[in-house]
Amino acid sequence: MSWDDSLLTNQRTAAAHAGTHARLLAGPGTGKTLTLTRRICFLVIENNVSAESILALTFTRAAARELRQRVDRELDEGGSPRISTLHSFALRQLLRNVTKITELPQPLRIADDWEERNIVHEDLKSMLSLARISEAHDLLNELSADWQSLTADEADWETHHPHPQFLGAWREHREIYGYTLRSELVYRLKKALEQRGDFELEAPIEYLLGSGLITSRGEWQQG
Repeated sequence: MSWDDSLLTNQRTAAAHAGTHARLLAGPGTGKTLTLTRRICFLVIENNVSAESILALTFTRAAARELRQRVDRELDEGGSPRISTLHSFALRQLLRNVTKITELPQPLRIADDWEERNIVHEDLKSMLSLARISEAHDLLNELSADWQSLTADEADWETHHPHPQFLGAWREHREIYGYTLRSELVYRLKKALEQRGDFELEAPIEYLLGSGLITSRGEWQQG
């Protein structure tokens, strides 16, 4: 099967992109996984790119599994790129460089879903005298949104934060229990890459691809 077999015109254009950065915005059911699969095939088959130098990121484990299965079927003996969820990739890099990171509790440990719900949310509800546990959940979701949108990078973010008491309580709680939230992993990786010149990724990345984004030559622009 050719790398562009059954692709629509826009999908073929995206899969064969020859520039530097490219960002794709597409809704559900528009063929993002197919296009990403064929992008990998195009790079390996047409451009002779080593599959091992390609990193493909998804947002869910199911999407990563589907992409891996499709790529393995189509490349056959052409090698396998690294395919991972965004958060598991971030966690691996942080663990790899854990001795260089001072902003996170040590040892690096991720709070699981049960711990978030039954310890973190419950304790924050009590510490802040909230009426419902859902309020603690909403405050943590707002914090997560600030990490994802990079609002947390703004110089006056803490000064003008609408819930400074929550920030203080959460930081005190995480220091006592020594956990890191899953939702902050990508943001912490970004900060570490910016702040540590000696931060080492697990392997050289020539092409970085992902659902909603296609970025090449090792630079990452989220879409």
